[in-house]
Amino acid sequence: MFPSGVDGGEDMSNQLREPCFEPGQGYNMYSQQSKRKGFNVHKRIVVIVYLVAFIVLGSSAMAQADLLEWKKMSFEVSKPLPVINSMADIRSNFANPLVCSGCHQHHYKEWSNSYHANSVRNAGFQALFLKYLEYLQKEETKQMLGREAGPEELRQCLFCHAPMVQFASDNLIQQVADAVAQGKWEEIQDIQISCVVCHTITPEKKWTGSFGQTGTMFGPIKDPAPDKISGHQSRFSPLHEESRFCGICHSSRTFNVFCSLVFEQWESVKEDKKQCQECHMESSGEKIVAIGGKKRTDHLHLFPGGRFKETMAEALDLSLNVETSPGEIQVQVMVKNKIPHNVPDG
Repeated sequence: MFPSGVDGGEDMSNQLREPCFEPGQGYNMYSQQSKRKGFNVHKRIVVIVYLVAFIVLGSSAMAQADLLEWKKMSFEVSKPLPVINSMADIRSNFANPLVCSGCHQHHYKEWSNSYHANSVRNAGFQALFLKYLEYLQKEETKQMLGREAGPEELRQCLFCHAPMVQFASDNLIQQVADAVAQGKWEEIQDIQISCVVCHTITPEKKWTGSFGQTGTMFGPIKDPAPDKISGHQSRFSPLHEESRFCGICHSSRTFNVFCSLVFEQWESVKEDKKQCQECHMESSGEKIVAIGGKKRTDHLHLFPGGRFKETMAEALDLSLNVETSPGEIQVQVMVKNKIPHNVPDG
């Protein structure tokens, strides 16, 4: 998903021996000797920035090879929708999270402040998407594809960041891509990883295809409220308690897109480990999770990750050691990864 040939990529690969913090791994960074007048921390900061940048750019070679090999962008659906041609079609087929907020108020509030709610409407995704568009416009890419890149290639990024577009026409795909590239967020405010995107996935990893407010919703509650109370049918899904659920998007396995490999990294760690949901959807105690329902174990719907300092503080051990001598100060930084996947990743 990242363009190759970005300035500085080769230089960084030569400079860095370790591309990221692997599980259980420590990493030492030393500052240069510093004069009494102040800390000369410039080179230490550059190392940290290069480390993060290298992880992103390190996927470019895989992405280039992947462009010809990625799987057809579709997730199995029990009841496929007709082709969606407009944002109005999106709104009529997919229940708006505001509808869900009528009962699930605090979950809606948490989700609204999450990156799932702004999965295409954020500057980080936009920056990477623009780089991908540049890559698609290169002559070498056109030669590799044997044609001009088009909506088929755009779906590669949009399926996970905008799952609703699986059913979209090529024209709507282009409209969404243009809106992301130009930052016209108001035009795509209904494109997101919404409640029904996740809660209409069955234990067999299929979409039901019924994304309206009366469709059947799946989740980790073993004794959900009856539909007469909730307004929709609810079913228990053990999949929603497992990392395999998150791995639908946070891995290369579903669509062969090398954007995130976090599930493969987690899976490769053999010792006892937590499921994704235990860290990224932590329990916040017993609460009434829906109006009219009973108290249950509540799970956070903010999905905190690498952009949250509290989550990073739990994931990494950071220690500093400062040694001084006449005319100079030496600083040693040790960072150790405590979690079962690389940091950073997504």
